[in-house]
Amino acid sequence: MSLILAAWIGGRPVLASPPPDARQELSAAITEFQTLAERTLEAGDLPRWADPEGARVLARVWDRQRILGTSPYVAADVPVLLGIVDQWNKISKTYLLFTAKPGTVPNTAVTTIRYQNELARGVDALMHAMAAVAEAIVPFWESLPDKDHTTVRRAGIQNIRVGLVQTLQEVLTTMRLQNFHADNRRILEGVMN
Repeated sequence: MSLILAAWIGGRPVLASPPPDARQELSAAITEFQTLAERTLEAGDLPRWADPEGARVLARVWDRQRILGTSPYVAADVPVLLGIVDQWNKISKTYLLFTAKPGTVPNTAVTTIRYQNELARGVDALMHAMAAVAEAIVPFWESLPDKDHTTVRRAGIQNIRVGLVQTLQEVLTTMRLQNFHADNRRILEGVMN
């Protein structure tokens, strides 16, 4: 919780700036995920953590150290961090909204349990990236000239903070599900420590 709260109030916890090649690494990892997903979709499923190849590919996609880096976040990191949040969010939603029958409405209660190994790890990475954005937004806002403190920018920053809180609420709700395994519950608990 300290990581999230510090980012929420604009503190400066020791976090990480994305490495210079973070975009390229994430793009390559996403491409590898998409290639594997094309194969697994033929069998009516997505890449799974329980499968060694799926675990390797997903670990690369959600490699916080490799993609988020090791030094404090600064204003210049905002575009890269927003891209990371966007991509990690898309992957998580792919699992949450998956249906083997195109055109049918996904049952998120079922997919949350079915893909809990993947969702727990994806949400863990996503929450860390969102907290990084929240931290970098403060120096980003402060670095703008007064004329650039527009209503649109102010609303965008508010949306980032609201998104962080909404995702945190979803994590808390998910952790209460009866069929959510203890190992995955611990991963999500780690988001709040």
